[in-house]
Amino acid sequence: MNNKEEKSIKDQILGKLEKGGMKMRPKYYFVIRTILVVLTVVLLVLTVLFLISFVFFQLRFSGLHHTPSFGLPGVKAFVVSLPWVLIALIVFLTFALEYLLKKYSFTYKRPLIYSLMVVVVVVLVVGFVVSNTPLHDRFAMRAMENRLPVAGGLYREIEKRALGHAQFGQVTAVRDDEFDLETRLGERLTIKINERTIFQTALNLRVDDVVMVIGNKDNGTVDAVRIQKVPDEKFPMQRIKGRFHMMK
Repeated sequence: MNNKEEKSIKDQILGKLEKGGMKMRPKYYFVIRTILVVLTVVLLVLTVLFLISFVFFQLRFSGLHHTPSFGLPGVKAFVVSLPWVLIALIVFLTFALEYLLKKYSFTYKRPLIYSLMVVVVVVLVVGFVVSNTPLHDRFAMRAMENRLPVAGGLYREIEKRALGHAQFGQVTAVRDDEFDLETRLGERLTIKINERTIFQTALNLRVDDVVMVIGNKDNGTVDAVRIQKVPDEKFPMQRIKGRFHMMK
């Protein structure tokens, strides 16, 4: 910037001051404003990370992340059962976070799409990592004991979320043409197998196997259309099931 440009900017500022278009602010005003902006950014980051990690936890807890492997019926169950209200809130808060971050020099001169992509990737990765810690398991247990005043409703609502025609649980008994399934929340179902049932993999069911079943449920009985054994990765039922039973 040359001297003429500096003088022009200076003259514009002085002109606005003389016309009353600009007000002089004390130094503490800018300090307080900066502190508030920083606190808001921190709060937004923590809120977005919590919500994203909660969505990942909910997918894992419900077994919904296994449904796309069932083909079109599984993809439909996955899309229908996603927590779209939470996802919309996450998107809104992410844009708000990006807007505030644009006030800082490290993102100010970058194109919006680049800085937004960085924010999205970072919160997704960190949210996924957080979802695989014991944090949400502990929050869920506290929620079931009514000891989580703010976010407790989120965890209690997991029980009410439907997976369409998908059921996720642990085998408790096996018979010739049916088996018993205990869902993640302790619901006991009888799974009927017939000639139309499709096994996604060579299935040799045993007690304690974790499976996903797609089929119509009626009075505790499911006519299985598709059955697939799924990995027993940190199956949450054993840790949280008892807490949910206490609420019934």
